[in-house]
Amino acid sequence: MGEALAIRLALELAISKGWAKIICEGDCLLVINAFNGSSAPVSSIDEDSLSVTNSLSVCEFSWVPGELNGFAHNVAK
Repeated sequence: MGEALAIRLALELAISKGWAKIICEGDCLLVINAFNGSSAPVSSIDEDSLSVTNSLSVCEFSWVPGELNGFAHNVAK
C-alpha cells in the first residue's frame, strides 16, 4: 500500500530532521488503524515500520476523509 510507505518515509524524515512530535493524517483507515495498533498490521506495514514511531516522543495517526485530504492527493499525483 502506497500510503503505508509514505507514512514510513515521513516518519524517517521527521526523525532525520530531529522532530520529536508529529501528527500523520491519512485517508486510508486500514493503514491509520494499523499504525495506531487498533488492528493487525497490513502486509505493507512491517514491524520495522511500526518501531520507527518509538524514536518519537509524540506520534499520532489520524484518519481524515478523502474529500478533506485534497492537498495530499494533489501532491501525490
